Amino acid sequence: MSISIQDFKKGNFKTRNQKREHPILVFLKQNKSKAFRADEIVKALKINEDSCRGMLQKFVKQKIVIHKVPYFAWNN
Repeated sequence: MSISIQDFKKGNFKTRNQKREHPILVFLKQNKSKAFRADEIVKALKINEDSCRGMLQKFVKQKIVIHKVPYFAWNN
């Protein structure tokens, strides 16, 4: 999809990095009064368990998510 040259010059467009928030983060944010095991997140979101665990560890390193074995929670 093309954009106008004015929008291009002003930077009025979204890049791939500005995609919507990751489903795991949305789930934890919507349920920030609770903590979940990875398998519960997998079941709720119907996603691959290995991918989920990898993303959770990434979010823990970024301090977006808190981890206390075996639970993960939104870090508000």
